[in-house]
Amino acid sequence: MKTKKENIVASLSYLSFFVFPVFSPLIFIIIFSRSKFILFHSIQAFFIQLIFYIIAIELLTNKEYILRYLIENGNFDLFVYITSFGFIIFLASLIFGAYKASIGEKFKFPIIGKIAEKIANLL
Repeated sequence: MKTKKENIVASLSYLSFFVFPVFSPLIFIIIFSRSKFILFHSIQAFFIQLIFYIIAIELLTNKEYILRYLIENGNFDLFVYITSFGFIIFLASLIFGAYKASIGEKFKFPIIGKIAEKIANLL
């Protein structure tokens, strides 16, 4: 049975993005590996944050090429709208995951949730 402390720690794994992103969920995975609920949410939060950082690093690494192409073709506004929308979706998914964890639900995000559940069951 889950306790309120487990719910809080599981929700903190999502909200840790604002303090120590990507590494905080890993720390939660190591420290709280005995609780399958915290483990599941920490793994899921880790993958959500990791995907965001991979995309952000790719955009920042190739920003000169991307920006030059978009400005030359007049699509810069579209790029800004798409990246802003993606960032809002990312933040909303973190907040939603934190909310679901705080009320004790094991909500699975598409694709990532199944992977997190399989890994949590293996550990």
